[in-house]
Amino acid sequence: MAGASFPAAAPKPLRGTTGAQRQKTVTGCIGCRLRRKKCDETRPQCLGCGRNGLLCVFPEAGNEEHARLLRRTNCTRKQPVYETGKHQVDPNISHSSTRLEDLSSPRMLGIEQCMVPGNHHLRQPASQRLLHHYINRTSKAMATCRDVESPFLTELIPVAMANDELVLNAILACSGIHLAALSGSVVDATTWVHYGQAVQNQKFALTQLVQGSSRPLVSATITAILLCIAETFLAGAGKQAMNHLKAAQAMMRQVLDLPKEMLDKGVRTFLVERVSYMITLAHVSLGSTHDQSILNDTAVLFSSIHSMPLIQGSSSSGCVHDLFWLIPQVSAIAHRASNEIRSVAQFTPEIIAEYQSLLCSVSSWEPKSGDEIYNSCGRVYQQALLVYLASVFDAESLSHPASKSAYSSMIHKAFECIEGLLDLSTLNATRITTTLCWPLAIFGACARTRVHQTFIDTKLATIAEAYASQSVRDTRDLLQRLWSSNNPRTYSPLELEQLMQEDDVTILFL
Repeated sequence: MAGASFPAAAPKPLRGTTGAQRQKTVTGCIGCRLRRKKCDETRPQCLGCGRNGLLCVFPEAGNEEHARLLRRTNCTRKQPVYETGKHQVDPNISHSSTRLEDLSSPRMLGIEQCMVPGNHHLRQPASQRLLHHYINRTSKAMATCRDVESPFLTELIPVAMANDELVLNAILACSGIHLAALSGSVVDATTWVHYGQAVQNQKFALTQLVQGSSRPLVSATITAILLCIAETFLAGAGKQAMNHLKAAQAMMRQVLDLPKEMLDKGVRTFLVERVSYMITLAHVSLGSTHDQSILNDTAVLFSSIHSMPLIQGSSSSGCVHDLFWLIPQVSAIAHRASNEIRSVAQFTPEIIAEYQSLLCSVSSWEPKSGDEIYNSCGRVYQQALLVYLASVFDAESLSHPASKSAYSSMIHKAFECIEGLLDLSTLNATRITTTLCWPLAIFGACARTRVHQTFIDTKLATIAEAYASQSVRDTRDLLQRLWSSNNPRTYSPLELEQLMQEDDVTILFL
């Protein structure tokens, strides 16, 4: 699975030619053989499939579909693949010049190899096209990691292909909605069929969970994440996206309670980080009434992240953990500070102390990773958090000329910093665009000059066009409405929440 790490100095073959190694791959259920895992051959469900919530199917003699599948899996074992450092490398592949669909890494199964018995959805050319689009386009719109590094491929594709139809339908629905958004066309019938089946199966899975069965837990959580993302490509679907996110948030509390031996490490890592990322950035949309629940859940999730050496100093979503766990705290203190100004016209010593502590934590953040993508994301979010805090605590004293000048200078310096980081002509900036909606919303809410507003508007327009993200388009429209007031006193991230309430819209800023 993705994320496995072996010493680079002593590469060893994952698929060798000894009898013992062949014994691990030529027997067992189809799900384990697709995932290159040893199968204990317990029937009717092996331990590996049970642990990961996968559909367990054993080859049947005389079944042509099974035989065709086994021939496809066998042919991929002709060349040994080695682990060097973090990544699996095939010595016969030039990764610098190979397209995604040509890669034969076992970390991302090809479409042909993944055609497991019962996946009748993929027998139709239209559905195969949706899976191809998901692998080559949609996955790039959801993570900073690309191709064989993206968990939306390395983790979710094997689960979908070895699982029941729940995750697969969600993947195909998400892909089809994204494809329609990119092409500017209506969502086709095939996509809606997969969407409807995903929703129906999700309801059944949730019913099983309520009745005490934990078997569909992982699949249902993955599906909630995918359906939430799918809704962000649709106009007027923000509330539906939020409902899916709330479901994922609730199920993650149970996922965290699963014993480590019952959930693959790569899938667990993906779920923890992705749900943390999504509920953190959706905090503005949820409003102050959800402050405490978000604070409680993110505290647990980020505590879990900190116990996972696998994802320290790296991120598939652009989720810079040391900063992201501060976002709900900054939002919560902003709400409290605003309430104190309205009620007693000044800040209490307690809230000033909390503000200074948060300001110190954000200001002192330094990259600890060699990953330039991760570091670039961190720098952008660091500036956004500083601007967010200043918009609440510094802007309150703008009636004084000196304070107004200092605040304007701080905003100007922040924009100078992000202009360099967000040069979309560079590789790093292009890679981090999938995670820029929230910080651009914060910068835009604090932009007091036409130059800064135009800069933010242009960046959002570029991202919306590149990834067909309705959430980004909605963010752009919301900021334009804020700017049209021509009242800099209202330019604040907290005002975005107020405007969404007035317009009865929900934006997740994903």
